[in-house]
Amino acid sequence: MAIVDAKFRWRRNHRGVGKVLNGPAAIAILRAMGNRAAQAAGPGHTVTAGPGRNRARAVVRASTPEAWQSEKKHRTLTKALDHARRS
Repeated sequence: MAIVDAKFRWRRNHRGVGKVLNGPAAIAILRAMGNRAAQAAGPGHTVTAGPGRNRARAVVRASTPEAWQSEKKHRTLTKALDHARRS
């Protein structure tokens, strides 16, 4: 067995990690997940996605009174979020 006598230094590049977490690829992935959740929840749901302070985010909202009532009574959007995570 050989012994390696080399020093290894690893430093995180916080700015680079922030660019990845807030970048267009992350936004596209989150928008796709949001669209899957909105489709699974049914009509009346809207998706917005964009950069956040530290990382990208997506929001799925019940945008009609019917969708809001369905979420209130049957938790359709909550169930659809589980579906979007698994897909």
